[in-house]
Amino acid sequence: MRPFLRYARLLFIFARTCLVRDMEFRGNFWAGVFTNIVWVGAYFVFIKIIYANTQAVGNWTQGQSVLLLGTYALTSGLVNVFFSRNLAELPTQIRFGNFDFTVVKPVNSQFFVSMRYLNYTEVGTLAASILMIIYGVILAGIKVTFLSVLEYLILVACGLSIYYSIYLILMSTAFWFIKVENLWTLGETVFQVARTPMNIYGTAAMKVFTYVIPLVFIAHVPAETLIGLERTYEMLIGLGMTAVFVSVSSAFWRFATRYYTSASS
Repeated sequence: MRPFLRYARLLFIFARTCLVRDMEFRGNFWAGVFTNIVWVGAYFVFIKIIYANTQAVGNWTQGQSVLLLGTYALTSGLVNVFFSRNLAELPTQIRFGNFDFTVVKPVNSQFFVSMRYLNYTEVGTLAASILMIIYGVILAGIKVTFLSVLEYLILVACGLSIYYSIYLILMSTAFWFIKVENLWTLGETVFQVARTPMNIYGTAAMKVFTYVIPLVFIAHVPAETLIGLERTYEMLIGLGMTAVFVSVSSAFWRFATRYYTSASS
């Protein structure tokens, strides 16, 4: 219990210092919030344009697709709040030797590297995505229950964990290949597939997106839970894949850090 409280306190300190930093430049902060709202709004307009000419895409109605896109934006926004800046900067820290200051701290290096900076401008993304989810539920005429919301939140947490784990593995390759920043862009491009109904890609692709690169758990399966299409085995697979990816990414991180020789070596 004590280690948990210690890391919770550290996360609180990180959150407070990052908030103080952002409030020093409030104009820039609110501009970032507004920009993120506009980006989510652009996704929404994109959906509206598509459904102006069709009733369904891959058996997904307009309301269901809005819910799906809102779920993707929510998961992506949470990743950007907690992990994006931290993991994106890891290759630079390794290249210039700043990672030296991380390994000597009396704290888990993976935790520190992953959670040191929080991006508060993403509150715009989170707010807009939640509104989109609510609108999608209403438009689709979905009857929401406490159990469906609980399952939805659990699966969103699974998608967030998988999202983070894959990025951690990609960025950890910087211990060998130095300049891997382009892998972040590649990952962003691949993950954008998750904002569309996954069943439009066919059975073979669905198996890949479930068992190899489990993109279905980022937005597709959580959205299915609220819609009422999710099946029990999908929840179990999601929990299992989350456990696998979190364990593998942590093990890969420990393995990768052994190859760090510091800037002075």
